[in-house]
Amino acid sequence: MKIKDFKACLEDCELTEIKYTGAYYTWTNRTMWSGIDRAVANSYWYTVMEYTHVKCVGEGLSSDHTPL
Repeated sequence: MKIKDFKACLEDCELTEIKYTGAYYTWTNRTMWSGIDRAVANSYWYTVMEYTHVKCVGEGLSSDHTPL
């Protein structure tokens, strides 16, 4: 249910995920991998920052999350 609430919040705020390149999975506990880290923006952002993308770089050394 919470993911539905989060999705509704994103829609209400008119936020969409910014396209990304790089690592497909952004989190791991060394047993499971998931793509949980995201960056979002609204239409105003794209008006000001015409070309925007996120790069998921190699796994962080001190974190279980991939830096964006």
